[in-house]
Amino acid sequence: SGNVIVNGKKFETHFPLEIQRQSVLSPLAKLDAKERYDLLIRVSGGGIQGQVIAARLGIARALVGENAGCRQDLKSMGYLT
Repeated sequence: SGNVIVNGKKFETHFPLEIQRQSVLSPLAKLDAKERYDLLIRVSGGGIQGQVIAARLGIARALVGENAGCRQDLKSMGYLT
């Protein structure tokens, strides 16, 4: 349904800036799958920008684990780096 929880808090509370939230969800947006998944994200350390990139990488890896066919699309956008 698209619900996102980060470290037990609402998505908007943990990542207050819209650009941060867009970056985290960009792998789902690329595959047009934002409403298909509920996400429970746990991140720590590294500062807020590091956590944004780590969460994006985790989402991209989970999507590839579910459907290996989307690997090239996500890799070309730099989401698997």
